[in-house]
Amino acid sequence: MLSGIGPKEHLESLYIPVEQDLPVGNNLQDHVAVPIPFQNRTGVLTSNEATYLLAFLNGQIRPEIDFPDFELYFVEVPPIFARRQFGIKPEVYRQVYGPYDNSTMFMCFASPIHPRSRGTVRLQSANPYDPPLIDPQLLC
Repeated sequence: MLSGIGPKEHLESLYIPVEQDLPVGNNLQDHVAVPIPFQNRTGVLTSNEATYLLAFLNGQIRPEIDFPDFELYFVEVPPIFARRQFGIKPEVYRQVYGPYDNSTMFMCFASPIHPRSRGTVRLQSANPYDPPLIDPQLLC
């Protein structure tokens, strides 16, 4: 978009000369994942840190497609992963994950494979060092 290729109105609003009016940044598709933690390191699923199991489930969200709708990832991670990867507020981290700081936890991530939501990516300004404005429109 900084080169002038993108939605005309958006580029003009930032005083970027329009080279080509195209729907650049209009079809952002992301696969949101919901982590579900399990602690204690006991039982059949106890093992080293890594991804151990992937499951593909057909939830019949789109029955016309003979293809799975959801993917489940089963992983073992240290609790600090939650703070660094999920942007959890420090007080929430201390309350939920703090008791497990010196251990690992088993997590299941549930993620839709065919997201219906479509987000956008836009420029914040004409400055190439400014981060883009990303609106994923998750779960819309």
